[in-house]
Amino acid sequence: MIEVKLHNPVANESRAWMYWWDGYEGVFSLEFVQSLFKNNPAETDFKFNIHCPGGEVQEGLAIYDCLRTSGKNIYMNIEGDCHSMAVALLLAAPKENRSANPNCTALIHKVYGCAYSGTADELEAQAAETRMLQNKILDIYADRTDMSREELEAIMNKQI
Repeated sequence: MIEVKLHNPVANESRAWMYWWDGYEGVFSLEFVQSLFKNNPAETDFKFNIHCPGGEVQEGLAIYDCLRTSGKNIYMNIEGDCHSMAVALLLAAPKENRSANPNCTALIHKVYGCAYSGTADELEAQAAETRMLQNKILDIYADRTDMSREELEAIMNKQI
């Protein structure tokens, strides 16, 4: 079994520089996961130890899909924090392959978007994209847990 630290923010490698300001030395990216699988083709078991603040939704969804379709046995353990997009990555593992240390914390919340100045149409398009991403995450949560979308959305609404 290969053990991997999922301790950095979830983000695309091209934006790793943005996280250096917060003291992170790198990011957890799709590129990293793909190279991990490519460089270990005979290995079937991968355990990811999570202590992650979350990160970028699009990159996280790509990693989630990569993990789910890899054909590998994925194990996830929360070592410390499992916030935001890291929760979706946790759910990439089958329920029986998920664990958590006694003093860990997990957090889900609404998707944060970034809107720049623009026309009303441009701002509405950004809001629609943010809602679409939030719905994708809710779909993952509902599919991979024993909770309904309504229950999960209520929890997300409390974390503003």
